[in-house]
Amino acid sequence: MKKLIFLFIILLLITNFVFSVDFGILMDQKIEADSDLFTYTPSLAPWFSWTGNNLSLYFSGLLSFKYNYNYTDGGLWREPLLLPEITRFAFSYGNRGFFIEAGRIAYNDILTLTASGFFGCYLLKQVYQPR
Repeated sequence: MKKLIFLFIILLLITNFVFSVDFGILMDQKIEADSDLFTYTPSLAPWFSWTGNNLSLYFSGLLSFKYNYNYTDGGLWREPLLLPEITRFAFSYGNRGFFIEAGRIAYNDILTLTASGFFGCYLLKQVYQPR
């Protein structure tokens, strides 16, 4: 029983050093057909999220290959077109005196009528601390 209490106290003391990491990859594919063109687009979307003591980072991207097949041009597959894209990046850091956030940040106006969603901006806020 004493060992269990000792372990619980140690876990409470080291929670300040705990961080979380999340990462993964999604696969998607699109097929489009027209009267003279057939398009196949497979894509990969990796993401990475890290949250530490005062720091938070999120990054996601999209890597697509676009294949075209033209019926009128002899029925040949065209060479694939590589389409890399950064879909979302967010960075935030807070300390006792200030807080900074940059990237595509979730923002809503007060009534959620004008603006709602992710917007590319940065925010620097100084926190007043009485002495």
